Amino acid sequence: MIESPDLTSDRPINARGMDALSDVLALLEPRTTFTASLTTGGRWAVHFPENPGVKFTALLRGSCWLALDDRADPVELAPGDCTLVSTAQGYRLASDLDLVPEDARAVFADAPEGRAVHGTGAETLLIGGRFTFDPSHTAILLGALPPLIHIRAHTPQAAFVPWILERLAFEASDPAPGSALMVDHLAHMLFVQVLRAHLGTGEAQPAGWLGALADRRIGLALNLMHRSPGRRWSLAQLTAATGMSRSAFASRFKQLVGTGPLDYLLHWRMHLAAKALRRSLETVAAIAFDLGYESESAFGNAFKRVMGQPPRRYQRENQSAGSH
Repeated sequence: MIESPDLTSDRPINARGMDALSDVLALLEPRTTFTASLTTGGRWAVHFPENPGVKFTALLRGSCWLALDDRADPVELAPGDCTLVSTAQGYRLASDLDLVPEDARAVFADAPEGRAVHGTGAETLLIGGRFTFDPSHTAILLGALPPLIHIRAHTPQAAFVPWILERLAFEASDPAPGSALMVDHLAHMLFVQVLRAHLGTGEAQPAGWLGALADRRIGLALNLMHRSPGRRWSLAQLTAATGMSRSAFASRFKQLVGTGPLDYLLHWRMHLAAKALRRSLETVAAIAFDLGYESESAFGNAFKRVMGQPPRRYQRENQSAGSH
């Protein structure tokens, strides 16, 4: 059981009103650090070295295989398919996985504006990129994702993906004023849509908040906590909102999320507090009040337990990170 703050109102912190996925992504501040296209054909293979963040690949035409370095089961991509690789390990894209791959860094070394041409034909076209996040909170997302997400085209979950891919390909292939910003926003839209599609597949999810959003009742509880993180949420209130029994709710929540509901809420509040301490000029007392704590000392104790140091020390040592 967590040390519950003294919350006397239903006020949401800064009137956030966000769903859990939007809330986490807002905290993480995803950035598209690289977007490129690869036109190739014949027999070809390219190896992409390990990199931090989340890598996305979409096949616009042709066919190919994608294989993670440390995973034995490659996936075959068809036109319109999208993938997210959330592990830092490298991966190969190839017409034939038995081929010795070329290093992607060499393939893209002389590619104008990230548009590489490779192989002996042009029947295959891929676009891809990489997202990075605020390093203080990256584990929140990466810990909730499987190493590889594969969204197949022409499935109900991928209904909006083709339009995004079409626009991405257009902006990447024919740069015009504002194209860089368009590519960045379209890539973010693709990222969110692939996560949505992944949740809608009905496949088994790793324990974590993201997979739990696919469960109607546990997802409701998560969204309630994210919409009003400063509210005095009790186990009884969350249970009542879901229509489950208290024991069934607590058990199901822990099974899907990997921790109890009040412990999850505590950790989410402290992530919000950490960001506020790094980014804002507000006092510790004001941040504590925004998160519903009537006592700065109660907030300080909770913060130290989760983040490993008192909030004032954390603020002094980390405010330079506010320029991320």
